[in-house]
Amino acid sequence: MHTPKRRSTLPIIVSLTLALLVGLATAQPYQEAPMLAEMVAAGELPRSRNACPQAP
Repeated sequence: MHTPKRRSTLPIIVSLTLALLVGLATAQPYQEAPMLAEMVAAGELPRSRNACPQAP
């Protein structure tokens, strides 16, 4: 039985899975940019929670 292809893809799959898990673990919730806070306070822009959908 010849399985070199399977062996070569296993490290790739493991690496991608680890990268995904690290990305999910370090994800932060969206925050409004501080430099736009004045425009939001003046009513020129909507608050980010109103402008962005809950589930992208």
